Amino acid sequence: MLRYFLSKAVCMLAIVMFLQVSAGIAHANDDIKKQAENNQKDIEKLLKLENKVEQISAAIEKVVLEEESKEYQNSNPQAVLDGNVNIYLKQADFKSVLKAIAPDGWNIVVDIKNTEVFENQYMFISTSSRRESLFKFLDDVSRSLQETNLQSKWFFDLKDEKGLSSPTLLVYEQK
Repeated sequence: MLRYFLSKAVCMLAIVMFLQVSAGIAHANDDIKKQAENNQKDIEKLLKLENKVEQISAAIEKVVLEEESKEYQNSNPQAVLDGNVNIYLKQADFKSVLKAIAPDGWNIVVDIKNTEVFENQYMFISTSSRRESLFKFLDDVSRSLQETNLQSKWFFDLKDEKGLSSPTLLVYEQK
């Protein structure tokens, strides 16, 4: 959808450029002397517009490539689980730590009955992979609470109600 929007924006810029060129050509036919002056001004405008279009096109291409890269990364289990995180949280609630570990745009679902998990504040530091960071965090929380065994599952292929990709991290309490 982003790519469609960006291509429409580039088309609109091309149409505006075309209209400006057409207006310049029609105006230039009035007088031969004015034609040389107007053409020079039009050339300068076109060069400026061309430069702007190139800048906009480069920016659009960068955004599209970044989005495609994120999409690939979020759909590639190995890239997600082995991707390193850089987290330093002094005092954060349980869900905030999970959000810091999960990739951007991921849903986080928590199914835990022990409310003490949510009442505590956690200090968490990690530069390990997502897989290791999540395991370490859940293991530390489980050990700090009696009779609590926290587990996780990564769902890469889930879709939402609209059929759009909705990757999800589930954290649950195993008895």
